[in-house]
Amino acid sequence: MRSLYLSYTVLIAAGLVLSPLCAMAGEPEAAGGRPLALRQTIEEALANNLDIIVQKAKPLGSEQDYIAAEAQFDPSLFGAFNYGDTQSPSASPYANPALGDTKTTVASLGVQQKFSYGTSYKLTLDSTKADTNSLVTTLNPSYSSNLDLAVTQPLLKNAGKDANTYQLAIAKNAKGISEADFSIKVMDVVTKTEQTYWDLVAAMRDKAVQEEALRWAKDFKRQMELKVQVGVMAPIEISAADAQVAAQEEVLIRSRFAIRNTQDSLKSLMNSKDLPLGGDDEISPTDDPVYREVSLDLKGLRETAYDKRPDYRQAVLALDSKQTERVYNENQTLPTLNLVADMKLHSLRGEPQTVTIGGQPVTSNLAGSQSESLSDAIGGKYYDYSVGMQFEYPLFNRAAKSRAIKSQVDTDAARMTLASVRQAIDLQVLAAARSVETARQTIEATRLSRVLAEKKLAAETRKFEVGTSTSFTVLQYQKDLAAAKSNEMKAATDCQKALAQLDRATGTILERNNITLATQGQ
Repeated sequence: MRSLYLSYTVLIAAGLVLSPLCAMAGEPEAAGGRPLALRQTIEEALANNLDIIVQKAKPLGSEQDYIAAEAQFDPSLFGAFNYGDTQSPSASPYANPALGDTKTTVASLGVQQKFSYGTSYKLTLDSTKADTNSLVTTLNPSYSSNLDLAVTQPLLKNAGKDANTYQLAIAKNAKGISEADFSIKVMDVVTKTEQTYWDLVAAMRDKAVQEEALRWAKDFKRQMELKVQVGVMAPIEISAADAQVAAQEEVLIRSRFAIRNTQDSLKSLMNSKDLPLGGDDEISPTDDPVYREVSLDLKGLRETAYDKRPDYRQAVLALDSKQTERVYNENQTLPTLNLVADMKLHSLRGEPQTVTIGGQPVTSNLAGSQSESLSDAIGGKYYDYSVGMQFEYPLFNRAAKSRAIKSQVDTDAARMTLASVRQAIDLQVLAAARSVETARQTIEATRLSRVLAEKKLAAETRKFEVGTSTSFTVLQYQKDLAAAKSNEMKAATDCQKALAQLDRATGTILERNNITLATQGQ
């Protein structure tokens, strides 16, 4: 009987002391399923996420708005062709015949354009053919041509680049804001995917710990049954072991449930046809949580966030748009004062016919064809020009003044919004940096707690072997060790989540994951 007792004592020592220590020597065994690295998980999430697919098209639409605003400075070609027939009586005693009939054909072609400083021009070339039944006309048909250049330069209202390119500037900012929206969505998806991935790692490792704890409880129960059989322990002691097994099985059920929920969350983010929600296909993470050294210099982190955060860039662009609109609306309160100039080159040709005036035959010396008329006009043989000023000012001008005041109010509001975004970034960076530091310290603390829990369990097991401790205490220390191991593993994944949140707060999460957005800078 004595030798049998000693053999069961050896079994207890092997089951309660060596088992937990050996378990800590290696990582929990990976569950079966589709192996996925973090990088691959993020790539699939970005490729298949429906919100990203929708958001990706918006910068393309903003690009078209920018092109449309830019098109206001494109030149335009215009032209016209007219044919007319005019019959009218004449009161002149020299008219012959008294009822005049003139047929005219007019063709014109031109180009016009506006420039970014407000200058506009209109260049027109026209040619007219007139054919009349009058016998006292020296050219019939006659050909007249004109090359006309008209230039307008605003001096007050609508003068300068700011007043004429404000729509282009606003469209460019809108494009930047749309690209920032896309960046924000991508960053949010990457951050959520990364954190959910580490949640799954934590859940699977916790499941491994709980399965190990259940084995400890079952082993201890079997050992206690053996002690009851040999009469060294009362049967009532087995009840505590039974309760521990039942409690640990309940914990394991909840752990498996948490894994299924986390896997479905990750599958939803990946949106892969190969991994349907609620399906039997499981994801098996392959990456281990490894602490990454980062600088927690708050000033540097905030400056990085101001430079990298797309929401901060959005606020800056929104303020710039409001300021641009304010400058334009203030310009519109000025009176219109335009410098106008017109230069016209013209000519006249035709087929001469002899007309008798005062008994003397008269013949025109402008004989020529229509092409010669055009050549004369282009060559500048005959010309006239004019230069002048145009002025206009609406009485009271209340509409323009009202828009200018509203623009100032909107600009002040946008400036306050930028300050609010900056304050929010400061708070987010501070909170994320603290979370990283807390997680780093927690890793050290939980590692120490796990080591101490192992030692306490080993010591209590030895005391139980010699009869100076109870099964309740050993079972409690088993639970404490399982909790310590779970906390240590959770601390490691929480640190990865905190690092991801810090990257998100500073706007560097895409850069750290080597993700470049195609819409940026286009």
